[in-house]
Amino acid sequence: MKFRTKTVLGVMLIQTVLLSVLVVSVLSRMSEACRQQIEYRAQVTGQLLAAAARDPMVAYDVSTLKSLATDLVASGQVAFVDFLDDRGRSMVTAGTGSGPPVPTPDLSGENLLTRDVLIKVAGNDYGHVRFGIRLDEMTALLELVKRKTVAMALGVMVAVAVFSLFLG
Repeated sequence: MKFRTKTVLGVMLIQTVLLSVLVVSVLSRMSEACRQQIEYRAQVTGQLLAAAARDPMVAYDVSTLKSLATDLVASGQVAFVDFLDDRGRSMVTAGTGSGPPVPTPDLSGENLLTRDVLIKVAGNDYGHVRFGIRLDEMTALLELVKRKTVAMALGVMVAVAVFSLFLG
């Protein structure tokens, strides 16, 4: 094999390895950042929902809870909202995807992140609210970024290969 060919192949191999490591690193950090953002959104949503539902839960005001749940689901921020009393009986349900409480669901491979937040007033439990946040939008955006990143990396590899051939 000629020196020129060895040089071109060596440059392409080094470039391929380095670019692959870079792409994998960037994509994993981006996935982790998205997961953290969704977790933060779920935490804030839970706190706000619990705060807004305190008085209606104490007064057993089902119409206010229904309005709160319906408005939140209609806004597209959550897929479903379930308000349950202190005995676990459903008071109000809005949206789709409701079901039995799941205290700590896993993010991997799911299309819905569910959270269960206790509603307390003066140390007394008045019930809890269970809600789910759709992950479809984040998952689709992440897939788009992955495809674009891989396409750019392949384009750079081809450009380096052509450039190496001319230089060689």
